[in-house]
Amino acid sequence: MKIIQHALFSLFVVGACYAQQLPLATKDPLIYKGCVDSACALEISFASIGSGIDGTCYVKIEHYLKKKQLKYTAKSIGREGETRLCILQMPQSKKHKHQIIKDLRKILIQGQWVSMNVP
Repeated sequence: MKIIQHALFSLFVVGACYAQQLPLATKDPLIYKGCVDSACALEISFASIGSGIDGTCYVKIEHYLKKKQLKYTAKSIGREGETRLCILQMPQSKKHKHQIIKDLRKILIQGQWVSMNVP
């Protein structure tokens, strides 16, 4: 009986993990559709494959966000400095939103292992 209970619990946990809505790839390899955190208006993820994140790109992104006065949070998501920046609010104007995404993309394209999630 205990084995059946453990098996059912394991299936439930695995099912719950797969039920999460993960960002979907788009035609642009730097941009994904859907944010991991629903509180974010836009997310920027910095990944690492053994040597830490792209610190230069991170500093450029932070500088841009501060210059545009966009409020954001940074969440550590790994052991090598992997980080997810969550932009909490974007301008109401579509024109301004698209310009910010375009500007951020210009910075991201210079970086390594970095991507952007848009709602």
